[in-house]
Amino acid sequence: MFTWTSRPLAAAFAPLLLAGCLDGFGQGREAVEVVRVLDGGVAIGGPAGYCVDPVGTRDNADGAFVLLGSCAALSGDGAARHPGHLAVLTASVTPRAGGPAVAEIAEEMAAHFASEAGRAMLSRSGRAETVTLRAVEAQEGALSLHVSDSSDFAGPEVAQDYLRAVFDLGDSIVMLSVVPLAAQPMEPQAVQALLDAFRDRVLRENP
Repeated sequence: MFTWTSRPLAAAFAPLLLAGCLDGFGQGREAVEVVRVLDGGVAIGGPAGYCVDPVGTRDNADGAFVLLGSCAALSGDGAARHPGHLAVLTASVTPRAGGPAVAEIAEEMAAHFASEAGRAMLSRSGRAETVTLRAVEAQEGALSLHVSDSSDFAGPEVAQDYLRAVFDLGDSIVMLSVVPLAAQPMEPQAVQALLDAFRDRVLRENP
């Protein structure tokens, strides 16, 4: 029987500690378009105008967290590419390690994240009361979530509402997030389009 405390999927949805990862984000750091994680097994890249922040990226045997932002902001080079819509992008990559694929249990996952325990897992602070799950959809073997999180964190001020997508990639589970900046609101359609472009880029980098 599937349980959230004993499977790697639980780790994939653990709080992303976005506060620490965003601390000092975008201060003239080296900007690269693609990074390989999990011993080179998975490549993560963003949509046009987005680059990887190596300082905000973590990679170990248990999984990887990749932070992406504007190539121009990260490099401090005004001539570098700017994204059409500016947001904070993150990717979490977790080895499945023999656990079930997202495609196999997408409906069960959707039900779980509507529960108090599931909302606590989605919360940046680990507190269910900070999270409202506005929409969750299991479709074509993937999971899409519209999340509202009121948790406080360091770094640039971001909107409470953001989108996540979860899908299988080989023997790993990938979770992508698009978090708009509070100072630069985005229409829901634009956030979804950016998430779709993010997923398309990751899939292209991992044929």
